[in-house]
Amino acid sequence: GKMSYESILAQFGTSLHTDLSIIDCVVKNRYGSGGEGIAKEPSRGFVASQKQVIGAPPQDTSDRIVQPYLDTSKGIPELGITRRHDLRIIMAGGKPVVAEARVMHADSQDKGMFFPKSHTAETLPLDLTQIPARFFEVTEAIDSFFRKYNSSGSPHLYSVDMGQGASGRPWVFELNSRPQQTWISRSQYSLGDSEALIACRKRQQEATVAALVTRIN
Repeated sequence: GKMSYESILAQFGTSLHTDLSIIDCVVKNRYGSGGEGIAKEPSRGFVASQKQVIGAPPQDTSDRIVQPYLDTSKGIPELGITRRHDLRIIMAGGKPVVAEARVMHADSQDKGMFFPKSHTAETLPLDLTQIPARFFEVTEAIDSFFRKYNSSGSPHLYSVDMGQGASGRPWVFELNSRPQQTWISRSQYSLGDSEALIACRKRQQEATVAALVTRIN
């Protein structure tokens, strides 16, 4: 079926948290990656469809997700993040194993960029012990929900992407069932990654494998 943009806004209601805005909504592909296909302030003629998005190229049959806009420009002070950001925590076997944040480049902050896409942001490796507990309260609530559907206790892997609003409250952008796990092909020579980030990618893979093996055993 199809839903008009106006009907989607109506479903959001008028009692949103002050961190969120439906004046500027974000629309993105349900199965997109790398920040591609994300748009802000879609045209009033936008239509979300399970089959086709009116106005999109004929070959584009992706589902769309519409979200209220979250302004993360106040950052996360405890982590030294002062600009727009996307904090990712990777969960393996029900536990957080590694985290990183994409932080908007300073020279992109005021150029109409509203989300830290890969080419407009710096990726920072994070120590799990540094991350405020309120973010783990979110990941625990999510994993508790998933456990209802996983009575066998089988291993599971996903990531939670979050941002912090002006109030200091964390909000979930999305979950990814196949979080980025590459590091061998990424290097400071090909993509400008720092040694710290390359090491973070490696720890990410090692921690994920270790958590899953422990869970299986």
